[in-house]
Amino acid sequence: MVIPASEPVPEDPLTAPSDATPTFQSPAAPRADIQKPTTQAPKKTGPVPARPQHKRPPVAVQSRNISRSLLTPVAAGTLTVFVRPWGEIWIDGQKRGFSPPRFQLQLPPGRYRVELRNPGQPTHVQQLQIPSGQSVTLRHDFL
Repeated sequence: MVIPASEPVPEDPLTAPSDATPTFQSPAAPRADIQKPTTQAPKKTGPVPARPQHKRPPVAVQSRNISRSLLTPVAAGTLTVFVRPWGEIWIDGQKRGFSPPRFQLQLPPGRYRVELRNPGQPTHVQQLQIPSGQSVTLRHDFL
């Protein structure tokens, strides 16, 4: 709710005092309803335990150890799948699509478990290596 500056701010009936005249105190004025503690906390004596020192090389030193392959972008590979008469395509346990028509997917380079499923037929499972920047084609007939 937005209230124009020219209008007074309405008071909440649940939190407003019973009389209509509000009272304000300056923040610098001491409050009479707050009592100061009469006792001080006891001082601790004895040796102060030393903080453990963790030896870490500076960030600049750590960055020199990063492999160049992590800093250069890696080209994705392409997986193309053809299934007859049709099939669901699952990659690493996640349903990714159907074929036909031709199914094509860009994937980061690596090894993948590809499952082709068609109810009433045994599931076809194959491990594929997708190289960087290259295409891999998988064909399967459930007939």
